[in-house]
Amino acid sequence: MSTPELIASAERQRVQAAELERVLATVTGMATSAGGLVEATVTARGRLVGLRLHPNAVHLGPRLGEEVVRASRAAAEQANQRAYNVMAPVLGDELTAAIEAVAGPAPERERAAEEVPSSTAFPDAAPHSTNADDEDDVFAFDASTLRSDR
Repeated sequence: MSTPELIASAERQRVQAAELERVLATVTGMATSAGGLVEATVTARGRLVGLRLHPNAVHLGPRLGEEVVRASRAAAEQANQRAYNVMAPVLGDELTAAIEAVAGPAPERERAAEEVPSSTAFPDAAPHSTNADDEDDVFAFDASTLRSDR
């Protein structure tokens, strides 16, 4: 590679890194527990930014705290998965694998490995949501499902 090509490549990587940082700052996950009585929203960095309790949640009594934690953990896993989905195409296979080696596998990969029987060569696709909002959610698509090694 020539010097101008190396400079151009470095500049592209710098721009991609800045864009990645901006997008990752907006990644959140949302989950519910206790039959929808508790709803938590968590950032990819693990910060609880939203908690909604249905008025009937008070009837959970001492279980309310457990349900808040359960919803928050599920939302954090979702945010973590969305962050991996955003990072993987930008960082490439080698760097994404290195991050997973340090931080652990993406939650959906870990869960899929537990759920798919070893005799199944190609697991069934996850059920598709018919929610119209999913079409506009750029984080709803898991790019890692397209990779043969994942």
